[in-house]
Amino acid sequence: MMKNITSLTTALLILAVYCLTAASAYGQATIVIQNSDPGFSDPSDATPVGGNNGVTVGDQRRIAFEFAANIWGATLRSTRPIEVFATWETFSTCAANSGALASAGATSRARDFAGAIPGTWYGAALANALRGSDADVSTAEIRMRFNVNLGTPDCLSSLNWYYGLDTTQVSGRVNFVAVVLHELSHGLGFQTFTNRETGVQPDGFPSIYDRFLLDTTTGKTWPQMTDAERVASAINTGGLVWNGPNVKSNVPFVLSGGTPSLRINGPPAIAGSYSVGTAVFGPPLTSAGVTGNVIQALNSNACASLTNSVSGAIALVDRGDCPFVDKVKNAQNAGAVAVIVVNNESGILNMGGTDPAIVIPSVLITTADGNAIKAQLAGGVNATVLLDMSRFAGADSTGRPFMYTPSTLAGGSSVSHWDSSAFRNQLMEPNINSDLTHNVTAPHDLTFALFRDIGWLGASTITPLMQLSTANYSVSEDVGSITVTVSANGPIANGAVSYATSDTAGLSNCNLFQGKASSRCDYVQSIGTLRFNGESEKTISIPIVDDSYAEGDEEFTITLSSPAGASLGTKTVATIRIIDNDGGGGGANPLSDAAFFVRQHYLDFLNREPDSAGLNFWRNEIGSCGSDVQCIEVKQINVSAAFYLSIEFQQTGYLVYRMYKAAYGNMENAPVPLTLTLTQFLADTQAIGSGVIVNQGDWQQHLNNNKNAFADEFVRRHEFGQANATSMTAAAFVEKLFQNAGVTPSDADRQAAIAEFPGGESGSSGDLAARGRALRRVAENSILEQQEFNRAFVLMQYFGYLRRNPNEFPDGNFGGYNFWLNKLIQFNGNFLDAEMVKAFILAGEFRERFGP
Repeated sequence: MMKNITSLTTALLILAVYCLTAASAYGQATIVIQNSDPGFSDPSDATPVGGNNGVTVGDQRRIAFEFAANIWGATLRSTRPIEVFATWETFSTCAANSGALASAGATSRARDFAGAIPGTWYGAALANALRGSDADVSTAEIRMRFNVNLGTPDCLSSLNWYYGLDTTQVSGRVNFVAVVLHELSHGLGFQTFTNRETGVQPDGFPSIYDRFLLDTTTGKTWPQMTDAERVASAINTGGLVWNGPNVKSNVPFVLSGGTPSLRINGPPAIAGSYSVGTAVFGPPLTSAGVTGNVIQALNSNACASLTNSVSGAIALVDRGDCPFVDKVKNAQNAGAVAVIVVNNESGILNMGGTDPAIVIPSVLITTADGNAIKAQLAGGVNATVLLDMSRFAGADSTGRPFMYTPSTLAGGSSVSHWDSSAFRNQLMEPNINSDLTHNVTAPHDLTFALFRDIGWLGASTITPLMQLSTANYSVSEDVGSITVTVSANGPIANGAVSYATSDTAGLSNCNLFQGKASSRCDYVQSIGTLRFNGESEKTISIPIVDDSYAEGDEEFTITLSSPAGASLGTKTVATIRIIDNDGGGGGANPLSDAAFFVRQHYLDFLNREPDSAGLNFWRNEIGSCGSDVQCIEVKQINVSAAFYLSIEFQQTGYLVYRMYKAAYGNMENAPVPLTLTLTQFLADTQAIGSGVIVNQGDWQQHLNNNKNAFADEFVRRHEFGQANATSMTAAAFVEKLFQNAGVTPSDADRQAAIAEFPGGESGSSGDLAARGRALRRVAENSILEQQEFNRAFVLMQYFGYLRRNPNEFPDGNFGGYNFWLNKLIQFNGNFLDAEMVKAFILAGEFRERFGP
């Protein structure tokens, strides 16, 4: 990824004691700034700029410095002042086109103090914050230097400082506030004390920073390594990551999805995603990618016309002997659809060059990865070159960000920065990028998250965030279900967020090739609320239906809304693509398979995947018929009806029905409760049934808790308050609920509901918690349960089998519903004699949800 950057090489220094004079205090942590250096007193005239009202260069430097210090001071928590000694100096290594802008680091380190991890070095500022005392009040905790010659002919002549307090991008100007924030970060702990040239740790002890450095090649953290292994790790490009929990939980909020990648689809021995370098020439990688079989060029370096055909394939070529553009152009001329270049030295890099005639993508991989692919070529290798939207830019496949480890050690920069592949661009990359925002927390930046990993506490004003872990999911149709993850940027003590799936297929036929997944046919509509209780991650399981239609890949979405106890991040909507597995011809209707038939009833009636015991019981019930068609039909009818009659449905879905009946009565001129639609029914049934499996664990208590929570939430809805004014007395409120339900209660039942209110009959019904308890009492009244049984049974034929409302197309009214209700009543509720269940499970509308 190309960036508009200014070179910044940061030397991390352990320095001696300095005296401090002036001080300024800020925020949650007090940052004391030494501003007696002549550079902060430069009397040269300056014009106020970007909110900086200083009229001299020295004033503007001091104001901008203090502005940056205020940002960190308001973010971190420390009872001890953090002292910074800063000077403006001539940098001996500066040249016209290269040099350092600034340097900074901790002045000292400490270990084995109260609050520290034993045998671990901490920088002075963090050590003081953790122990609550200053071990050396005469010494600054951070030493900082700035390049006073920036912009002179012999020192980065094309650049100069920008002292504005905003983030305006000015050509040729380096944002001073961003540089100060960067350098303060090093002094606050974004640094290793390990010598990267020798691998030696001071006195044989690691720093707290080192404990989170994980080399993915060796599988070791830096404290676990030998000196030699640390030397190798410091130049292991793409192989060193930060393995801290706070950073990892923040990555989805900060880094963009979309990582250039090589995905090996087969054989299984090498299948997986591989890190790549990209090319500045040719087309950019796309999320769809380019797929093909991998064929190695016989003239392996591809510096001349290829001597073998790679038509329609991805060409594998070796680096060396000629420019990258020549290799890719020769492969393109031989018919390749993409090119993989195998590096001939350690690590990966981006490929330079210019050739507008190149129209195929190309990537570069490590020598080791190239050798692994070559070893499998005889048996056939298939790959995709793509922009992997499931991975975050600058992080590995598990969401751990890469550290800066170029193959040639870069002085103080290596290891003590994020890798420059991170995007959005980060404050602690080795380059100061022009798009930095002066923010150090999520969703803008990962620096504060790293500080939390190493032990810093933050100000209480840091906003917790939650969002979907990625904006794109892909799942095979036969996978069973897909797990969607909602991530937070840290543990949320008491939070919640609502979610809902949706699609645009409507009531379209399920066999249509339109790219739109349907909740009637392809997945189970999932609606609910995730509750966080000290967690930083929650998951949603969405069942996928394996129909037999060859309808191509299809998509639906899931959306987060209504956060509580946190704010939403940027990823609130995700697209889920279901990959069709039926090829060109499809197959027979899967309802003939007992396992499919039973699982679908769990999904349609209980809104969950079957437990193994239940699935096996009902599958064996049907399977006991062998090939007897008539027996199978009867068993299917009985099994199907059993789901409506089950304790689990009666205590969840049927209770939801009765809640609506008691709350609102019926629709005008219609036999079903007012406002109860399929979508609302599914949302509420899933809420009551969440985590409940009858006869498993403490299911009865769990169910009771769900009922209480649902009733309490139900009466707090706006529409319930509109229909049942809180100005009513408790007696009037209870009377209205029984009237809606069509029940004449016994005196005992009536009084039990009224008694939920502390004021008795004439008291107010405004107590919302009491309203919820009273509503539940009415909804669970035994007379109501008996009266509505048949009506709910018929309604579930539409909600369950047909996955639609009874008055929707192809019905235009409740004629069909009334027909089956009257027939069920005619046969005294005997669904077998009424042939109601039989009619629905044999109906074309039901069967055509899944196959021909």
